[in-house]
Amino acid sequence: MTLNEQVTVIEFFGMPGAGKTYMYGRLVDYLSNRGWKLGVETGQARFGRAGRALGKVLLAIKELLRCGGAAPTAWRIIRQHGLVSMGRGLRVTINLLQVRGSLRRQSQTARVLCRDQGIAQALWSACWIGSGIGQGKQLGWDDLRGDLPYHFVILCVDVDPELAALRTKQRRKTANPLDGPAQNKKCFIRALDLTGQVRSTIADAAIADSRIRLLTVRTTGPALADDVLSELGHRVECVLLEHATAR
Repeated sequence: MTLNEQVTVIEFFGMPGAGKTYMYGRLVDYLSNRGWKLGVETGQARFGRAGRALGKVLLAIKELLRCGGAAPTAWRIIRQHGLVSMGRGLRVTINLLQVRGSLRRQSQTARVLCRDQGIAQALWSACWIGSGIGQGKQLGWDDLRGDLPYHFVILCVDVDPELAALRTKQRRKTANPLDGPAQNKKCFIRALDLTGQVRSTIADAAIADSRIRLLTVRTTGPALADDVLSELGHRVECVLLEHATAR
C-alpha cells in the first residue's frame, strides 16, 4: 500500500443551508480533542476574498495540468450546462479541480483530511445546475474523484422535510440561488430529491469500492444537540480506526 492510499478524506454533502459547515466545525473539534491530527482547509485571509479566489484558480490550473485525465471530466461538466449556464458550470469545474488539488497538497503532511464541501458536493452542484444524474447518469462519483487513491468517509446531511418547510418560510432572500434552494417549495423539493439521488449514486460506488464509506446524518434543528454531534463523531472515529487497523 502506498503512502497516498493511507490518506482518509472526510467530507460533507447536501443541500445548501442543511448545516454542513456547522457539523464540519463540530466534527473537527471532536476529532481534534480525541487526538487525531487533521488536515483542514484554510483560507488565504492575508489577501482577502480576491486572493482566495485567485488561489483557487491557480490550484485548479495546476491540477488540470498535472492530471490530463481531469480534462475530459472538466469539459463534460461545462458542456452539459449549455451556453446559458456555462458560467456556473465553469465555476463548479474550478471548485472541483481546486478540491482535488488541495487534497493532494494536504496529503503531503496529514493522513486524515477534513472538508465541509468536497468532491461529493461538487457532484451535487454539477447535477443541480445541469442535467446530471437525471439524464443517463452523465456524471458519477468516479468521474469527479478521478485518480485520487484515498479512502473517503462521505457524510450525507439529510434535511427533515418539516423542518425545511419551516425554514423556507423564514428565509425569503438569498444572494445566490445555490446558497438557498429551499427558498421556495419547488426548489426545495428538487434539492431534496437531488440529495437522495446523489446519495444513491455514492452508495452504489461504495458497494463497488471498499475505500468509500457513506454515512447519513439528519438535520434536527438549527443547532444540533450535543448528543447527536457526539454520535456523529463516534461513527466517524470508528471508521477511521477501521482504516488505521487495515493499514
